Amino acid sequence: MTPFTKIDRPPAAENWSRLQNPQVDRTARNIFNFVRSSPVWNYNPSRKAARFYIEDGISREMGLKVATMKGNPLGHKYNVEVVHAWFDMVAKTPIEGVRAFDRLDERLPIGPGLFVPVKPLTVIREGGQFAPIFFNPWSEIAFDDFQASLYMTALEASIFRLTDFEDSPGRIIFLPKIVCGSGEKHRRPVVWERGQHTLLSQAELNDQIRVFCESKEIARKMYAEYLERQSAHNS
Repeated sequence: MTPFTKIDRPPAAENWSRLQNPQVDRTARNIFNFVRSSPVWNYNPSRKAARFYIEDGISREMGLKVATMKGNPLGHKYNVEVVHAWFDMVAKTPIEGVRAFDRLDERLPIGPGLFVPVKPLTVIREGGQFAPIFFNPWSEIAFDDFQASLYMTALEASIFRLTDFEDSPGRIIFLPKIVCGSGEKHRRPVVWERGQHTLLSQAELNDQIRVFCESKEIARKMYAEYLERQSAHNS
């Protein structure tokens, strides 16, 4: 995937939402910084371990193996940290239910042929209802109030608009690092549920989609100019 492809192809809903701002110039700058950055590791291994716990009931020990089996070794310690925090959480509040779907991938349309991917970690049947579970293992909840409302609106306009999920409670699980009594930071669960945040109106969502599309084109120019400067500097 080229950087320009990253501009044209929106990231998953949680990352797309945290790029947004009601102002075009700030959103364009966020998109530019997102495209320019090249993280060398990600949380996919720990997300996979969490999913295997829900769907297959794997142990903490197996989850740690999953977290370090693949991916850049630089990210292993961070994924191990997440796995420990995850299993500490479910030891106190187990997530129990029957897997309902092998995979559920929804999309939020934001333009002709343009979609924001919306993918729960898994979907289980819990208490007679389909319950999608979302998991964002960031070290901080990287949303301001507007971005949180946008993210929850994106979920409502995609997953929760489906008939099977209209009455679903839904869960969005975070494991941010929080300062504890000792003064040290430890990962602690924060769970969002439907109705917890004010949703954007359809008009507000449409306006933010417009902001994103305008910002995307500005970010494209910013990145092209950045490449030119880099080329001139290296020549």
